Amino acid sequence: MKKNALILMALLICPVVLMAQGVTNYLKTGETLQFNNKTYHLGWSSHPTDAYYVQEYFPEGEKAESYHEMFTVSVLYGDAITPKLGVTTKVLDLEARKATDDCCHYKVINNGDDYLIDFLVSQKDEKNPELLSVVEFNAYAYRQVTINGRKALKLDFYSRRAYGEEIIPFLQTLTETRQKMIVEIGRTNIQCH
Repeated sequence: MKKNALILMALLICPVVLMAQGVTNYLKTGETLQFNNKTYHLGWSSHPTDAYYVQEYFPEGEKAESYHEMFTVSVLYGDAITPKLGVTTKVLDLEARKATDDCCHYKVINNGDDYLIDFLVSQKDEKNPELLSVVEFNAYAYRQVTINGRKALKLDFYSRRAYGEEIIPFLQTLTETRQKMIVEIGRTNIQCH
């Protein structure tokens, strides 16, 4: 269990850190996805190990470096890697982050065999550490799936960011947005092949 948790932590916590290998639709989820009545286009993908795949989708004109909205599908193959292990690993990451991120907080929802977690994180401005440069809301859905006969943990997640002067209005509307996105991610289940 400890080995699986370490592998999962290394692969799922910071997928953006992984080097892109070009934009390839590894999971055969389509070049576009629909989420919350919006179209997202495949903009980044990675297959850093035999067991792990990640694909990021953005609204037209947005990119990984400066997005406002993103939808991600990731798959980690393994018999012992469960939704409970996935959400537990994310909670450990967020608890550690709280030491340096005053905005960091989260809520876990058990949805039968699946788990949902929504959380808020921020990044301080490098020039003025008293200010925030980015605030990010995320809603994750962890599901156990079987793809082509192989057991896997699948993570569908929605991320929304605000930068600089956008942060206060973003936070003022977050209560309404948060509840809607939790419901949406809970009923969205992107099929992988």
